[in-house]
Amino acid sequence: MTVPTIDWIALVLAIATLVWAGRFRRILSGLVEIPPPGSDVPDDALPTVSVVAAARDEGAAIEDAARSWLALDLPGGQVLAVNDRSRDDTGERLDGLATEDPRLTVLHLTERPDGWLGKCHALARAAEQATGEYVLFTDGDVRLQPEGLRSALQLVVRERLDHLTVFPELEHDGLLQEALTWALFQDGLQLAGDGRPFNHDVEKGRPIGVGAFNLVRREALDRIGGHELLRLQVGDDVALGWALARSGHRQQVRQGYSVAKVHWQPGLLGTIRGLEKNAFWGIRFSWVVLVLATLGKLAGFLPPLLAFTGRPVALAAGLGWWLASWWAHGLPGVSTARRVLLTALWPLSQVFVLVTLWNSALALLRQGGIRWRGDFFSRKELVEGFLPLSWWLRRDVTSGTSSKP
Repeated sequence: MTVPTIDWIALVLAIATLVWAGRFRRILSGLVEIPPPGSDVPDDALPTVSVVAAARDEGAAIEDAARSWLALDLPGGQVLAVNDRSRDDTGERLDGLATEDPRLTVLHLTERPDGWLGKCHALARAAEQATGEYVLFTDGDVRLQPEGLRSALQLVVRERLDHLTVFPELEHDGLLQEALTWALFQDGLQLAGDGRPFNHDVEKGRPIGVGAFNLVRREALDRIGGHELLRLQVGDDVALGWALARSGHRQQVRQGYSVAKVHWQPGLLGTIRGLEKNAFWGIRFSWVVLVLATLGKLAGFLPPLLAFTGRPVALAAGLGWWLASWWAHGLPGVSTARRVLLTALWPLSQVFVLVTLWNSALALLRQGGIRWRGDFFSRKELVEGFLPLSWWLRRDVTSGTSSKP
């Protein structure tokens, strides 16, 4: 009996999915947790650090977050929190904490200059006042763990790092939100790198940055010109890591469950809405890429669907596809029970990814730009602020020099 052509197409797609999952697992093979504090690096050998955070309308989370920063109790610790034109009680809450602990300095911004995203401008202004040898950029809703920063600083001393970023523990409001988060994480890492494992080459670095925890040597930050280069980058955290990598600085990325925790977005719909500002930006407002991504995601449903026909080739394709899903979800910190559920939800998570991308694209089309932290930025303004694609793609580095295109 002749095997239908569509079965062979499904088998090819399943093999491609297995290759994709294998590449993803290879990337993650170097991702390990930051080791706990040890006795090999005493406190007097640790560099001083300034914690810098920008907050706008974070009244519900800012107090718990700021208290966690102040609880770090590190030598020479400085905390700089920026109230970036908040319309709620963020500023009042920060001022109240500052009266309790003089290590907290609160900066109140009342305007945003043209040509800057609000968050980038706030971080730049705070960094100007940072006195630490390292600057830790974090977000206004991130709770740092008591021993986490000490562990991170010991690591940068041991490894002589200029930049350390970590993936924080994300607190989800349900399994569907978690499934979407992992799907976005998988796609993002596939697109953002060349397939090398994390921390494979510290000298060349891994061009990545996570807004919850970007620990940067002050000298390295000054060398790339601070946030001037990033002033219109919606993905400023990733761009910061890329700029440091391109300038030849030593980098590592680690699992940071013991370092930072954050309730990233409120539920599944909140995640989709929260990414409205940057999902389409991440593919450079390209409708071609969006359509190709959509076709690719839809084609990916063929192997598991045809498996139900019971035909041998189709069945092999479907089993291969589900094996790839199981493989892709074998991540640090994922229990077997959660892995089973996330694997089962993988097809649905791909739909969620498409909804996230199309919602972002249609919002841009409808509004003519994006809204972020209470500001509106036109598509024209953001496109003019794009760093050239060649800047994102080039792997060459120039040690110790600015990477401005």
